[in-house]
Amino acid sequence: MNWRTETPYTNEEPPQEESPQINYKTTNQPNTETLQLQVTTERDFFQHDTAHNLWSMIKLQAMDTGYSFGTRERIPVDFVVVIDTSASMNQNQKLVGVLATLEYMVEILKEWDRFSLVQFNDQAKTLIDLQYMTPDNKIKVRNVLQSIQARGNTNLSDGLFTALDILDAQWKIEDSPINDYRLSRVLLLTDGLANRGLSQTTMLKRLHSRQLPDRLTIHCFGYGEDHSSQVLQAIGFSTPGGLYYFVEGPQSIAGTFGECLAGTFSTIAYAIRLEFEAFDGCRLIKFSTKYPCHTLTLMKHYDLWLGSMYEQEQINILVRLSLRNLSQPNHHSLFRVGLTYVSALDRRCYSQNRLIKVYRGSSSEARRMGIELSIHPEVEKQLNRVLSAETIDEATLLAAQKEYEKACNLLKSTISRIKASKTADDPYCQDLVEDLTQCLSLLANPDKFIQSGVHQACQLSTMYYQERSVGVAVTTPRHDVNYGYCTPTQLSEKMRASEMVTNYMSNYTSGYDE
Repeated sequence: MNWRTETPYTNEEPPQEESPQINYKTTNQPNTETLQLQVTTERDFFQHDTAHNLWSMIKLQAMDTGYSFGTRERIPVDFVVVIDTSASMNQNQKLVGVLATLEYMVEILKEWDRFSLVQFNDQAKTLIDLQYMTPDNKIKVRNVLQSIQARGNTNLSDGLFTALDILDAQWKIEDSPINDYRLSRVLLLTDGLANRGLSQTTMLKRLHSRQLPDRLTIHCFGYGEDHSSQVLQAIGFSTPGGLYYFVEGPQSIAGTFGECLAGTFSTIAYAIRLEFEAFDGCRLIKFSTKYPCHTLTLMKHYDLWLGSMYEQEQINILVRLSLRNLSQPNHHSLFRVGLTYVSALDRRCYSQNRLIKVYRGSSSEARRMGIELSIHPEVEKQLNRVLSAETIDEATLLAAQKEYEKACNLLKSTISRIKASKTADDPYCQDLVEDLTQCLSLLANPDKFIQSGVHQACQLSTMYYQERSVGVAVTTPRHDVNYGYCTPTQLSEKMRASEMVTNYMSNYTSGYDE
């Protein structure tokens, strides 16, 4: 039984873009919906004279339209790259790898993209103001990159907020409507713990209190063993779709960066928002997601900011509902979910709406109709995903407090729960068990966990929370052919970046090694 109904979407023509600095042309693709919205409740029948808690799953699927990395008409992007130039970056050619990768990045940017570079050690310094990547400006950027040296300490907060100030100055320019059609990305790269500037707790509080636009996403890259993966993850999660990448060694820098860029360049929709409005007898009590959620009316009305989606990407949002009992059987309207977004194909605003209903009847009616009162398998799979991510984070916190036995028991309990679920044999859930088992093996060696295991665990939880690739290394055969969430576009660019960056390494001296 499926009681869900749909209302037609509507379009609105946005203002025309104007930029005196670039000859920016829009795509000639036909108007089309690039996102599809589906809603699935854990089941469609509930007893009317009993209160219930249940899960509903909202699925967004981005279409495969051929609008991908390398397409000339893709949406422009403002990049502010923030690099750690403290003394520790001299070791193992970390800074060499970063600078060579940035030179490759600048080379593939289009003239309508803008780029800024901030370095931080004892304090932050803007090396390159935000500017269009014309051929002349690319030469200037390369000259700056080849002059950078590493020294001093690590003032992470100064680097981060300097980057946000650069973008904030652009967002406040009222006579630049093109800003409405640009993505903003902060790419933060560090190899160490902050030992100058704001404390980690103060920095995160200040970040969360800041008004940030939904077109901004922060991606954080942690190199080596000495950074705080939890802090970098929290910085990323403060923006829609933000990620934490663990870069274990210099050989992984280019590929990881290339994968991240390819995702941004294959953006198919942006300014994505979901609006939830609960009706009489229904309350919205929990959103199991890391996307920013804004309360309009407590338990009744919420906005979720999803930022942007890549081509072929999928996002699943789980919503926990509370239903009160009804006096008699009825088709119960639970809530409305509205989707709005701008298509990167034609710069038009699209919307879709779904009205979610279930049938509230009697238990005898359910038996007579042969209705199976079990959870929908797709909802259960997503519950297993969120449970895995939450368990990894909780186990990591326990391990940080040296509660290794409790952390291991928690992981074992979640593994048992997934194995006992009806979707246990699904390849996706089998890979969840594999990753939880990997975390268990990392915790078996406390010294190894403190060095790199905590970063690997944080990388896995990031991947499952955001349903995006974060460069997780696949060391054993996987059950799900789509394991890791890496789109074909990201995979090809990851390989290309790894090959091409070696051509730029010779531009940087070997003097960075100690």
